[in-house]
Amino acid sequence: MAYNMDMNKGLYPGEPGYNEFVPAKFPTSMAIEGTLTKKFHYIHPQDFHDKFLKKLKGEMIIPPTYTDIKVRNDIEMTNNKKYFQPKEWNLNKLLYNYDCLWHLTSNDLKFMKKYANFLKMHIQDLYREYNVNIKRRAFKPSGELNEI
Repeated sequence: MAYNMDMNKGLYPGEPGYNEFVPAKFPTSMAIEGTLTKKFHYIHPQDFHDKFLKKLKGEMIIPPTYTDIKVRNDIEMTNNKKYFQPKEWNLNKLLYNYDCLWHLTSNDLKFMKKYANFLKMHIQDLYREYNVNIKRRAFKPSGELNEI
């Protein structure tokens, strides 16, 4: 996706030559008006739909495009460690916000599954260490939850 990319220059952030080709070559993405924040402040879908329908009244696709907004967010995260929120209320902003919410939820679910498995293993180890009677355990030896 990089414009005029040279394989001898840095391919990843922090390598020499990386910043020479990334942000400067995306003028449409960098020209999008918006705000930057340290934390991602998502827009509640109901609030978004209310404002969207009042303002646009049927206009559907207006530049900047959804991908331009994603590129701008990636550039801001790489350079400033801040989230980008476009100023213009349109369908592309809605798609961008839904995409961000999906990624936040997806990452949270992955973490919670790993955390739950870790806790389950820890509890099984405690049962073995303290010789807890099987009838008194919350988890069966197979890892299933007992009825309490």
